[in-house]
Amino acid sequence: MGNISKVKSVQASGHFDGKFGRMFKFDYVMEDGKSIQANHKTDDGFFKTGTEVEYSVTRSHEQYGDSGKVSLPNPEYNGGGGAPSAGAPSAGAPSAGANSDKFKKDVEGSKAIEAIKLPSYALSYAKDLIVPISGQYTDGAKMAGDVIEIAKEFLTFLKSNQ
Repeated sequence: MGNISKVKSVQASGHFDGKFGRMFKFDYVMEDGKSIQANHKTDDGFFKTGTEVEYSVTRSHEQYGDSGKVSLPNPEYNGGGGAPSAGAPSAGAPSAGANSDKFKKDVEGSKAIEAIKLPSYALSYAKDLIVPISGQYTDGAKMAGDVIEIAKEFLTFLKSNQ
C-alpha cells in the first residue's frame, strides 16, 4: 500500500515514446511534502490539485529524484466499500471500516462513477493478465489490441452477471 495525500501541485515535464506508446511525465508535489514524478497516457495532468491520491515510490534517483505511481486511493485498503482488487480476501464483500458507509453513500447513485467503474476494472484486469507475458510480444499494437479484446470480453461477463 502506498501513501495517501492530496496533490498540492502538478506540472507537466515532457513526454517519451515507449513500448506502450507515448507517455507524459508529470511532477507532483503532495501536501505531505513528498515530490514524485509519474507517467500518464494523457497530456492534461491526470490528477488535479486538491485531489486525494495514493502514491508509491518505485525508484529513487540521486540526480532525478523519486519516480513512481500515482492513483486514486483503493477503497478496499482504506476502509471503503468499493470493488476489491483481484484476489482480495473479501471476494467482493465490502470491507468493514469507518469509511464503508460514507464511501457507499458517495458512490451510490453516481451515474458517472457507475459508467466508468466496470470498464475501468475490466481494462485493469486485462492489463494485469498481459503484463506478465508482455515479453512474448514483438508488436506493441498487437499487445494493446489483445488487452482491449480481453477487457471487452471481461466487461461483457461482468455486465451479464450484475
